[in-house]
Amino acid sequence: MTALPLSALTTANNPPRALRVGLLLCVITAAALLCRIGFLARPFESDSGLYIYMGKTVVEGRALYRDFYETKPPGVAMFTAGLYWCFGDRWWPYILLQGGMRLAGG
Repeated sequence: MTALPLSALTTANNPPRALRVGLLLCVITAAALLCRIGFLARPFESDSGLYIYMGKTVVEGRALYRDFYETKPPGVAMFTAGLYWCFGDRWWPYILLQGGMRLAGG
């Protein structure tokens, strides 16, 4: 019986590194998106709905902290105003954006 070098044993059973990394990225992506599935039924009944309403207030020309009060700094309202201006009341872009941010944040 002939002994095989250790490197021959480890590389024969392992898939290529690119395949392992790709598979890991697919699993992470699926896990991040599955976490957001619950928001599809009630998309604006979370904190994100409150933030989008802050943006809507700014887009419609109303004054923050007078017509709508929230303890967040005005930068949050300005950022979400841009989102509301782009996406409006449609919920799916916000869900996709949240999923993407979840992926980026880990």
